[in-house]
Amino acid sequence: MLWSLSDAVPLADLPIILDGIEAISREDDVERCNAWEVASFYTRSLIRVWKSDLPFEPARMLGWLRTRHSYADTYSGATDELRDAIAATPERLREIADSFLQGVEADDNRWVNWHELRELTFFQLDLMDLRWLSWAAYIYFGMFNDVDRSATPQERLVTVIVDANSKIALAGLEATLQRTDVSTFDEMMEGISARKTRQWWHCLVAGLNERWQRRTDYEGVPQDLLRALVAFNLVAATSS
Repeated sequence: MLWSLSDAVPLADLPIILDGIEAISREDDVERCNAWEVASFYTRSLIRVWKSDLPFEPARMLGWLRTRHSYADTYSGATDELRDAIAATPERLREIADSFLQGVEADDNRWVNWHELRELTFFQLDLMDLRWLSWAAYIYFGMFNDVDRSATPQERLVTVIVDANSKIALAGLEATLQRTDVSTFDEMMEGISARKTRQWWHCLVAGLNERWQRRTDYEGVPQDLLRALVAFNLVAATSS
């Protein structure tokens, strides 16, 4: 049977095989038994590759996850094993999220696309994940070409990711001010000088803006962080 071949095929040959198997849609006329065989082989092969030391290509792996998901209605075996494999390699999950966010289209489907990514990775990407918050900060500051720059930052978020999710995003942006891994003023200045600023620094500026909406003081915000954000804001030229 086809599913048993997943352990017999040489590991080095599996990536090209995974590339060659096409995703199916609900409209495709595929016999269930055949689809089950393909899905079983595909899932088990994907697990082998994920757990291996083969070069990890985030965009390619994301494509494999999409293909595997297209067979979800025909085969659910080994799901826990794949979920555990993904959970055991958070650094790979972060790489996939980074690759996804860099390539996502700036259109009205942003939130749908992000939900799809979370579904493909068994919802192991938190809505408080810095990659998602960085994306939200870009919307907040109107840094995508198609957002309404005449709207308020809050209105822009509601338009793109709906009200409930915008509230989560705004709370998450403000919460970044409490992180313990925030760059110091010197580190941020070094990054600015080298033109190597980090996307998530926009979250800090947005978080500071949101805090100011609630209380017009900076009590509890380290002075070093305030200095760093002033410098970054001048260079990044964010607007609200």
